[in-house]
Amino acid sequence: MLIALLAVEAIALALTVELVARDRLHRRTAAEQEREPKRSAARQK
Repeated sequence: MLIALLAVEAIALALTVELVARDRLHRRTAAEQEREPKRSAARQK
């Protein structure tokens, strides 16, 4: 059972690294958020 959990963790880590490398998964910096126009409350719903 432990080996299976370690395998799942390894796959999840590899997938995360791959997505970050392809720039499909990343955290936006504060500077990036400031450049975006503010959304109105009506559009967020």
